[in-house]
Amino acid sequence: MKLIVHPNFASLRDGIASLASNFETQGTVLYNKRNQVRLVEVDGTSLVVKRFKHLSAWRAFIYRYLRRSKAQRAYENALHLLQLGFNTPDPVAWMRAGRYYYYICMPSMKRSVKDELVLSSPYNTKLVEPYAQYVAQLHESGVLHRDCNPSNVLYEKPQDGTAYSFELIDINRMRFYEGRPVPKRACIKNLCTLFWEPKGVFEEVVKAYADARGWPADDYEKIMRAKKRSNKSYARGKHFAHPIHYLRSLLNAKSIS
Repeated sequence: MKLIVHPNFASLRDGIASLASNFETQGTVLYNKRNQVRLVEVDGTSLVVKRFKHLSAWRAFIYRYLRRSKAQRAYENALHLLQLGFNTPDPVAWMRAGRYYYYICMPSMKRSVKDELVLSSPYNTKLVEPYAQYVAQLHESGVLHRDCNPSNVLYEKPQDGTAYSFELIDINRMRFYEGRPVPKRACIKNLCTLFWEPKGVFEEVVKAYADARGWPADDYEKIMRAKKRSNKSYARGKHFAHPIHYLRSLLNAKSIS
């Protein structure tokens, strides 16, 4: 086992170390697909624990000796984000136990942007501009969240009517351009991952983003063209992943032509 605990939470070390032995019986499940996320209590403190999927022997070797694990990256990225002034749930620890890796952080009471811009109908138009400005601020500060979709951005609007506040989660896939903004090409590619549906939200967010960055109308058109190509590539990928769907699409295309 390897366990790195933030100094602020050193008193929880023994309790965190014991999580691996009975992880699946503790707390409340928050997410359970490829990875599992649980809300647990350790010595009276509520913690969010993300256990990454079980590794093959080869991947376990790579993460142990050649490359930082996702859990370690999440922990170190959280520290760096906080240093840069961007919010993320306070990092508590990361741990390796056998072929499992764990990332532990404090809970967040904020809601995901996805709840308001994707799952709600009609969507919350008041959130569009603050969200776009937040993504623009990340890029201008050299922060590239490679999976910056609305489910990985949490928000909160204070009751006193002040500005929205945001925080990032699922932060193991990030890149920091120290001392300079994210290159425009990388920004455009990143924007294309924000939304697949519903229609209209992406266009509004992109317009607000371009305004926040002071980009000309030509750059907005570049993003929309890139998004169109991205959607086509995504659709092709789904078809090839499901041959029956791909054949059906070919038959439909033939019948229309």
